[in-house]
Amino acid sequence: MGKTARITLILVSIVVFVGIPLLIALRIWDAADSGSSTAERHFARIVTLTREHSEKLDRDAPEEFASAIGPEVRQDERLVTLVVAEGPGRIDYAWSRFRHRLPHDLDALEAGFRLETTPPWERSYDRNIVTPDGNRITISTVYTVLSRNVVFQFLRDGLLAVLAFALLVLVALIASLRPPASIESNDSPKTDTHHDDKRSTVSDTSGRENKHDAHASASVAQSTQQPPLVSPASGLSYATHLERRLARELERAAENDLNLSLLFVRITDNNGRHIDEKLLGTLVLEHFPFEDLVFEYADGTACAVLPGYELDAALRKAERMWTLLRRHDLGAFHARVGASSRNGRLVEAERIINEAFTALEKADSKSNIVGFQPDPDRYRRYIASKLEA
Repeated sequence: MGKTARITLILVSIVVFVGIPLLIALRIWDAADSGSSTAERHFARIVTLTREHSEKLDRDAPEEFASAIGPEVRQDERLVTLVVAEGPGRIDYAWSRFRHRLPHDLDALEAGFRLETTPPWERSYDRNIVTPDGNRITISTVYTVLSRNVVFQFLRDGLLAVLAFALLVLVALIASLRPPASIESNDSPKTDTHHDDKRSTVSDTSGRENKHDAHASASVAQSTQQPPLVSPASGLSYATHLERRLARELERAAENDLNLSLLFVRITDNNGRHIDEKLLGTLVLEHFPFEDLVFEYADGTACAVLPGYELDAALRKAERMWTLLRRHDLGAFHARVGASSRNGRLVEAERIINEAFTALEKADSKSNIVGFQPDPDRYRRYIASKLEA
């Protein structure tokens, strides 16, 4: 390779290795700016809907308010968290795509609060409005303005471009190091035959390596496939994930000295026929705040994990199911509810599931909500007797 060629290669390398990262940064910035614009437009619609339906908050009808803005809230996947409050200690509406993103103590939020945005690809939008009755409402949201999948795509494209350029440079270097052709001699046929055999051996080895790489790639792809989490029929998480998720939430509640309740809801008509799975999923997702902690369980039956809820608070929330049925013109259907809570116990997931489901089986037309009231002292004696045995 001549001096001019080497200088040209160095200049091109500088352009490639500086230009590609710069191009990736510009594309990421443009994607984030586009995501911010979309999030701002969606936040403006949330503010408009809140102002239009603020009278529902003024007359203490949060369920009607949630039903009015719920479809718009769930429409944009960029929205992570939304909190609507009329003042310190009064939260009228709280929604999050992920349970852990909500503040641990909503009632302790102060006036003018602002939700936290931990990752750099998130932004928060806040607005204060005044209702016709003169009440001041704070709307605070968190949006994901830049998807990690988009960033990965940009980085992948840049890496492929760098690898392609490196391959071209390697080919050019190999070509420059090849010796000039010599004058053919009497033993040239033997030399050519030897080189042909060598090339054949390398090709065969390369073929075997490619097959091995393809097999390894297929194995990795199969190992990374995860079982489905959500049932397409109901939109709720499968029951097979209930015990594992509940055990995790019980551990978290015990570490933070918080309570936790578990609800079973069964909806049937006057003839005992179960409600349609899709409609059951719609009703339950509208009523309970944490989408990732609501599970289908059996025909016409769903299960909800409520972190931070005492048993009485969970039962009061269950009572609003009848209001939800009337709102959807489902007066011919009846809800039965069974519930249990941690109540200060270090209880296993399987036990609290059995307690709540037993309470559900005892619910009837005379007593359609049954709560299992655990006795912590009696439970500790039970655990101690098991350990002694």
